[in-house]
Amino acid sequence: MADFYVNKGVAFLRSEKNQEALESFDEALKSYPKNYLLLYNRGVALKGLERYNDAAESYQGAILCHPTHASSHLNLGLLCMESNLLTQAMMCFNT
Repeated sequence: MADFYVNKGVAFLRSEKNQEALESFDEALKSYPKNYLLLYNRGVALKGLERYNDAAESYQGAILCHPTHASSHLNLGLLCMESNLLTQAMMCFNT
């Protein structure tokens, strides 16, 4: 069932409806709080809304649930790089 919510939210993201995507992911996370794809895509939506600290927290949550999810490490690293946190960015990119 979590896949339904992931797909629904990603459809919103592809339509550049970040707020609707965020609402969909937040709703789904109430039932599936440790689903790394929901957390990752929530981060994507938050980044699209320019809520960078919240996006970083979502990426970190995804990494805690699935430590080898490369896209979560990459996007967290990009956020760190954009914030001039170069050591943290390098650590994300090397993971």
